[in-house]
Amino acid sequence: MKAIDEFRHAKFDDFQAFEIPCNEENISMLFVLPNKQNGLRALEENFKFQNLTNILQKLRNVTLSISLPKFKVELVEELSNKVRALGVESLKKKVTFSGMNSNYNVSMYQLIHKSSIEMHENGAESAGGTY
Repeated sequence: MKAIDEFRHAKFDDFQAFEIPCNEENISMLFVLPNKQNGLRALEENFKFQNLTNILQKLRNVTLSISLPKFKVELVEELSNKVRALGVESLKKKVTFSGMNSNYNVSMYQLIHKSSIEMHENGAESAGGTY
């Protein structure tokens, strides 16, 4: 993706950050880049989740020229054990999906979530689903 456009951006002592909106209005991708050429390791080691709030509060709209490679990141997560840890005794009980499918007797044995983020020529796109 190559673009000269208005993006939310903030500059700090050791790094800068910019945000690219995804295909949905309330989802965006935040890029955090070190200011020094070999500063990525130090940035990773010193970055704390609390920094994220500060970064997001300081982002301001500015015109930027950005160039990003195409990429796609996918995550597939099996959630059955996590749901059980929240107190659901069994996913094997009969579940009524009559509004979706009246021809079959459906049971749910496994819960899987899949999500992806893709960067391409037109910007960022995100998708997710649970099955």
